[in-house]
Amino acid sequence: KPDQARVIAGYVPAYLRDLLEGTLTDWLAEFRSSSILFARFERFGFSGPADLPRLQVLAKGIGLAIDQNRGLRLKFATDEKGLILMAAWGLQSRSLEDNAERALAAAALVHQAAREAGVEASIGVTSGKVFAGLVGSDSHREYTVIGDAVNRAAALSSHAGGQTRVDGHTRDSGVRRFRFADAGLLHLKGQDA
Repeated sequence: KPDQARVIAGYVPAYLRDLLEGTLTDWLAEFRSSSILFARFERFGFSGPADLPRLQVLAKGIGLAIDQNRGLRLKFATDEKGLILMAAWGLQSRSLEDNAERALAAAALVHQAAREAGVEASIGVTSGKVFAGLVGSDSHREYTVIGDAVNRAAALSSHAGGQTRVDGHTRDSGVRRFRFADAGLLHLKGQDA
């Protein structure tokens, strides 16, 4: 029914609307050079409806941070370690020359949104090649990114302690607009960041 489809389309990310209409299929599974932002929001618990206003402040701030910087929010959910966020720059419909700088700018805005919601954000931002595409089964699929850059961003967020940690490639790409303090080399399984 056309009216139902129009209502539902408002809840579907713009990059997927063309897919649902059957006009874009060549980018459903590809390798891309991307920048990844992975954030953990420590001490954000859901104890009931009283937490919904804080969650709304955080979700709205995150959405603005990513949208203003032309990124794509891929995950905003809870896992065994709490509330997490994953966003990417450099994917098919959102690839720009300054993806790393945009991810870093978004990280600063995510910290601001977290402070406004009364929580702390620990963020990792990395750059590198990722697989971008649909994963899942016939009953549930999602568009996501997989690869070393994603794993590094998640690991860096675990060691960020309320700050943003970046890998060397992201630092080199962002040095025109951002200042970085040397936090030392972090040894991760199978790679250095």
